[in-house]
Amino acid sequence: DEQGALGVNPATAAEGFPTRAELVEHYSTITGRDTSANDFYVAFGYWKLACILEGVASRYAGGSMGSDRSDEFAGFAAMVEVLATAARDTAARL
Repeated sequence: DEQGALGVNPATAAEGFPTRAELVEHYSTITGRDTSANDFYVAFGYWKLACILEGVASRYAGGSMGSDRSDEFAGFAAMVEVLATAARDTAARL
């Protein structure tokens, strides 16, 4: 599946671009490194991004973004949940 966790298509979904699997295989071939634990790093990446967005959402909720209470940051809480779920689901494949 080449769709990103947040529903945005990554570059690997674009026509003519190598798929994720092809990139991982190429990396393994070039470096000689074992990529069997790649899901760990993908899950960790999702988790780190969820933590960053949670911090942004928390600062926004606490008023640190100024007096502007627009909906610009309102979707961050939902994105945190999506990314945390993606991290959990990816880690479950380990």
